[in-house]
Amino acid sequence: MDEDFDHEGFLASLERSGASSTCPFCGATEWRHGEHLLALRKHGDVHQIRGGGELVAAYFCQGCGLARLHSTGAVRSTND
Repeated sequence: MDEDFDHEGFLASLERSGASSTCPFCGATEWRHGEHLLALRKHGDVHQIRGGGELVAAYFCQGCGLARLHSTGAVRSTND
């Protein structure tokens, strides 16, 4: 699934939603994406081994390394 994820299209959706591309810590505007989507899961859910959770895309500031996580579902549902 990760190799099929359209980071460029996702970033365009973020821009259309009004998200700032400026890093709040150092002011840089260059970001690189992580290699894989991440799944955030509720802490303590011992019965959930696979699947579920919230898929997020990670982006890292090229100036200071700040990591930003964006929900892939939330952005798609508001901009499709």
